[in-house]
Amino acid sequence: DLRERQAAAEKLQALAADMARIEQLLKDVQERIEVRMLAVELLESSAAALRVCAAPALARRMRGLIAALTGGRYREARLGDDLAPALFCGEKGDFLAPSELSGATASVAGLSLTAAVASLRACARGGGSFAFFDYPLDEFDDARRAQVFAALKGIEGIPQIFVLLSRAPEAA
Repeated sequence: DLRERQAAAEKLQALAADMARIEQLLKDVQERIEVRMLAVELLESSAAALRVCAAPALARRMRGLIAALTGGRYREARLGDDLAPALFCGEKGDFLAPSELSGATASVAGLSLTAAVASLRACARGGGSFAFFDYPLDEFDDARRAQVFAALKGIEGIPQIFVLLSRAPEAA
């Protein structure tokens, strides 16, 4: 009977040690989760602040490009909370989301946003960088391509621009 009680006491002691170890592990995991949740909150807060600060600057840079890229048809741009570009359509008296635009005009909106980001980034770094556009003109006819090339030449802060084309423009 004494041996059984001793064995039970040892088991109880081992279980208590296991439980203390598990509780410490749980505490460590909980601390890591809390740190990661705080990091997520900080990232979300930083992203929101960046959108609030960067979106107006990006929209300003997009406006000049949009006017040049659309032959003046669209002159105003704004960015949504998700940074999706919307273009103001005078005919409809409202901003149109990319899904409401023609394929080529939606591509122009995306291209202008990309160029605005590149320009803003280059200016923040003091210029001297380059931009690389991977097949942005596939949906455009040669006249629109010429507009794009002319507009891209004037992007502030970017002295070199590389554009990959799936086919060479036809000679005018």
